[in-house]
Amino acid sequence: MEVKSADVFAHICTAFDADPDIDEFDILPFMKPETAESTGVLLIDHKLGLEAWAVKPLFQYAYKRMMSIKASDHQLPKELIACTRAVLLIQADSMIAWNIHKKLIACSLLDSQLDMKLASIVLTKHPKSCETFFHRKWILSQILSKDSSTLPADTDALSSHWEKYAEKLSLIRAEFAVCGRAADRYPNNYYAWNQRVWMLQHAGGWLPAEAYIDVVLGELSWSADWVAVHVSDYSGFHYRQVVMAQWKQQHAKEQVCAFLSKELSLTSDLILSYPGHEAVWSHRRYVIYSLNKLSISPDISAAVAVSAALVDDTCIHQTMVNKVSVPKSQTEESAKSSNDKTLASGDMISMCSDSAQGVDSSNGGKCDSLSLLQTEMTFCNSLHDIPSTGWQIILAKRHVPGVPKKRLPQSPYKVI
Repeated sequence: MEVKSADVFAHICTAFDADPDIDEFDILPFMKPETAESTGVLLIDHKLGLEAWAVKPLFQYAYKRMMSIKASDHQLPKELIACTRAVLLIQADSMIAWNIHKKLIACSLLDSQLDMKLASIVLTKHPKSCETFFHRKWILSQILSKDSSTLPADTDALSSHWEKYAEKLSLIRAEFAVCGRAADRYPNNYYAWNQRVWMLQHAGGWLPAEAYIDVVLGELSWSADWVAVHVSDYSGFHYRQVVMAQWKQQHAKEQVCAFLSKELSLTSDLILSYPGHEAVWSHRRYVIYSLNKLSISPDISAAVAVSAALVDDTCIHQTMVNKVSVPKSQTEESAKSSNDKTLASGDMISMCSDSAQGVDSSNGGKCDSLSLLQTEMTFCNSLHDIPSTGWQIILAKRHVPGVPKKRLPQSPYKVI
């Protein structure tokens, strides 16, 4: 077994030496060697695979050798790097291995860019590795903090510093890409989103003002596309709120109000396209509250009274009952009345979209608390007439601002 472990370790080292462009790693479900000559290592098109039977012997050999070199007085950086690399591919949260890399980088025995590449390979297998993200954060702080204060904010004087600026911008965008891949591989990936937030918030001190604005605009566009295909992942919506907060600091009140109104339309499209996802409603509530803070009349006590009158628990419960499966004898009259409806579902969806603009056009495009709340309740009430699940109606009920959170009566019928 000891000889086999050394052979697997040697083949892993050979794979990295033969292909410096490896960009992905995974463990293959082979519980035993297929042949006597099997190495346990597979390398195809820059993708590195390790057979499952070879994981334990490789880790035991590499970890034992790593600790042995670390405890000795001999300077063997190349072999030490190979051992820590093998350990991290299997156990990405090994703080000992990452700390060894930090010491080697500090002593100029390991290139930080190569270590960043190794960390990105590790994240393809372990996308929620907190220690890997912390290590990347440490390296980025070392690289991007250098001479950040000397980078001119004046666009005319930026030409002499173009190479330095381009390198920093490339690193920031590359880190955004790594975080995006990790978020795609693991839903609600806290460490990936936290890393992305950290990069966004610190990029303002590493880049000129004009470049930072471009970064924020790029993240606004990217996050809109991302949440549109991950409607159940609230982490993406929270990150979008962070980007929006950065964007709002750089623009006037009227521009912010117009942008938030478009954001309200985005949530309307998502709610109508993917009914029943609470993450979208939570983000919509954030947009409503942000618009209300910009309102001309911040006191919405009168609007709350209007909302209490417009939204009635009995009506909502009756709507839920109409959308459930009941015996035929109890549904003949309701089915007959439903056939008399003149609005097609497409027209109803268009009406709901039009009612969710969030800005009173008669008020010159300005945000008004009362009109905002009335249009929002119109949107929520309109959803009750669209064939959907009872959960969608409950979400609409919870979302209406200012309405007491009363418990809906229990229905004896099963919701379809």
